Amino acid sequence: MPPGQSGRWPCAAPASRSAQAQRQFLQAVHAHNRRTVELLLGRGREEGTVRPDVTTEDVLFALAALGRAVPLTTATTPDAWRRPLALFLGGLRTVSPSPLPGRALTGAELGAVLQEMGPHRARPGEGPKGGSVVRTGTRRSRTP
Repeated sequence: MPPGQSGRWPCAAPASRSAQAQRQFLQAVHAHNRRTVELLLGRGREEGTVRPDVTTEDVLFALAALGRAVPLTTATTPDAWRRPLALFLGGLRTVSPSPLPGRALTGAELGAVLQEMGPHRARPGEGPKGGSVVRTGTRRSRTP
């Protein structure tokens, strides 16, 4: 847990924090999540229930993608996230796995992807303080 935090993790760093403090908070959350996923994958491998070719980056990337999709479906189909999560979790199991295509992302590649994805949004297209998110080239800009 980051310094000064106790109990549950807040969903995001408070808006009153400086941009630098928010980045540090987010880095601490990412480091905590990485350690947790590494621990869980290690336990699963020891038990023989998690396929050996799954990396921490594979799991973090898939969870980030799922996490971005959930807010898009909750208004119309609140339980829609359950199906892709079950599919994802089933793919981690060692029962009759087929080889994974390509290679896993490196930690640096995953960091770049997550940076580009930006923070979670409460509602589609809604940025901080109600501004909408607009894609411009490879970066996002915000409209008031």
